[in-house]
Amino acid sequence: MLWPVSAKAVIVRDGAVLLGRNDRGEWELPGGRVEAEEEPADAVVREVAEETGLRVAVTAPLGVRLLEVLPGRSVLIAAYACAIAEDRELVVSSEHEALQWHAIADLEGLPLPQVYRDLVALRAAPGVDPAGRRPGARPTTSTEGPHRQLDQRASPALWGRLVAAVFALPDVEEGRSQVSPISSRAVFLTDREVERSPETSLAPGRRLEPVHLHGVDDTSVHLCLPAERGRALVDLGWAEPHQYEDFGTEFMVYGPRTDAELGVVLAIVRESIEFARGA
Repeated sequence: MLWPVSAKAVIVRDGAVLLGRNDRGEWELPGGRVEAEEEPADAVVREVAEETGLRVAVTAPLGVRLLEVLPGRSVLIAAYACAIAEDRELVVSSEHEALQWHAIADLEGLPLPQVYRDLVALRAAPGVDPAGRRPGARPTTSTEGPHRQLDQRASPALWGRLVAAVFALPDVEEGRSQVSPISSRAVFLTDREVERSPETSLAPGRRLEPVHLHGVDDTSVHLCLPAERGRALVDLGWAEPHQYEDFGTEFMVYGPRTDAELGVVLAIVRESIEFARGA
């Protein structure tokens, strides 16, 4: 038997998952039907934009599940962890009666099909890394001078979208890096200027600079993360220890080559900012 395929997004922010209420009174993950000759990962990005107004990027596949929508009627769910690439106000489409962020810890009692509960739990489970493994070989990077990415760089368009998404994050402002080449863009926090600990900043002793983005001729992202988390990303192929590290918390994250990789890199930047804030 062939089932229709629906691509669904698990979008988690601040411990809450985005759900839509359908005309059956059930809550469900945003997403919808995959069109002919369309890749499911492309479909989920399109459907989320149409149903919620959000622009997302796929960070990892979460697998395929069979969902019985009505008695005798089933749909094959292709699920993806997604990160918000461009934060916008939620817009409710004709597909849903409401959209709402639901705390993952408080889903008990919500009319939410078990298939969706399982997918949310998978996305939120400790030890499940939404980054997954970066495809292909590592890029070549410099061994002297400023630590730079020499190949496999982001396209100018993709790099521009990454920059825009980073500086659209809450309580973030752009500035000139205190330690990197003039073409680099520093991420400063409007709600914290003083580092809570030197290992959380690329410029210890100066204004807190948890992240900076190298220019379009490089496209790597340099940031601070908890040492264990950074090593995990190194093992997954997304990063390498910074050439000039002082504390073992400084890493170079490679520039994104695809929309999906943009979502992963943006999620890692968010982690760095949370590390700096002590969240």
